Amino acid sequence: MCHVCEEYTIKLPTVICDSGLELIEVTDSSPKGHRNAVEQFATYFRREMHFGFVQYSANEPSGGRYEPFIPTVAYLFTHTGFLHYNKSGKSTLKAFGACCFRERERADGSKGWELDWVWVHPYKRRQGILGRHWDCFQRRFGAFTLCPPISEGMQRFMEKLGVLKE
Repeated sequence: MCHVCEEYTIKLPTVICDSGLELIEVTDSSPKGHRNAVEQFATYFRREMHFGFVQYSANEPSGGRYEPFIPTVAYLFTHTGFLHYNKSGKSTLKAFGACCFRERERADGSKGWELDWVWVHPYKRRQGILGRHWDCFQRRFGAFTLCPPISEGMQRFMEKLGVLKE
């Protein structure tokens, strides 16, 4: 496939998992395949939002040699309908999206979690994926904020939650 055509291709990564989870937490110590899947979705996010850089690195998810350490937790969105078994009998899932949280210092000097980015396959958008997991994210990260710029889709979602006003 040529480089130009590759820019328009969306491939769903496969991750090895223990069960048919719909939400897989990915940290610095997660398997490389899980981190690679998050990076792939971050690449799709960069393309769609026209950013100049990818928001997540599988090799150094929480920063590295050139950046300060920023605690990072990502999630892969999957569905039990995507559960398969490979030749060695291990269960695998296709992921169709990801989101990433980072702990950052706020203007008042306190630290807090921020939803840095979310990318979901276009065919799976508007199916309530983020809404189904929103309470889980709030329990895990408390009163997190959104990292700007906020896409039109995220703005509509937040208005629906009653968090942002029109």
